[in-house]
This record gives sequence, structure tokens and C-alpha cells, in this order.
Amino acid sequence: MIMTKIFYVDYKKYQLDVNKMNQIMYEVEKTSSIEKPIIFIGVPNGYNLGTKDIQGVSLFIWDRAVSAEYELDSGRLYNFFNLHGYNIKKPDKSEIDIEKIKTQVSKMNVFPKEGSVVDYESYTIVKLGESKLIENQ
Repeated sequence: MIMTKIFYVDYKKYQLDVNKMNQIMYEVEKTSSIEKPIIFIGVPNGYNLGTKDIQGVSLFIWDRAVSAEYELDSGRLYNFFNLHGYNIKKPDKSEIDIEKIKTQVSKMNVFPKEGSVVDYESYTIVKLGESKLIENQ
């Protein structure tokens, strides 16, 4: 019985992630070129199934909620999008100006609000929620 609950919760979390991924890509494709790298900033707020002990972990949160470094460098989210056929690019860390991104993100709304997906010259930023990167700003 407990295994059934675990699989059910994980499947529900997977479905939430797929839905969020599709919504994000709809907005990205309206706003930007899919050829540009996408930078995901923050983790979704209130994105929790509330199941306490048997809770699936969203790929939008996994690793990314731990630190600013993991938030920018976690490959799980990019792999998830790519496995579902979106073929998005992860930005090259050496080409990211953290201070510039902090300034850009501070002016953005949180997804799914208007202004949460912004196209810049060499990348697109998607602000998913509160960020370890900008929390001390």
C-alpha cells in the first residue's frame, strides 16, 4: 500500500512538472528564439503536493533550491526538457555575468505572470520564483 502511494505521488509530481514545462515553453516560444540558451532563475513558490513523508520532488526544485551555484548549474531540469523534445540549451557558465543577471531578474515578475520570461541578446531568462542567487540583494 505504501509503495502505491509513493508511485502515485511521484506520478502526480511528474504531471505537474510536465504541465509547468509545457507552459514555460509556450511562453518562451512566444517571446524568444529557442536557439538561445535559457537561464532558469529561482524555484516555484508553493509548488508542493503537501504529502509530508511521501512527497515526490519536482525537478524545478531538486538541487536548485540548495544554493545559487546549483540553481544555475543543475542539469536535471535541462535534461527533463530535452527528454520531452524541447531541445533547450544550457548556458555556458563562463559566459554568464552573474551581476548583470541579478539586475535583470530583479525587474522581472515570477512565472506565470507577464514579464516572467524575458529575451535578452544572448539568452532568455525564465524567473520561476524566489532565488538563492538574488536573495541577498
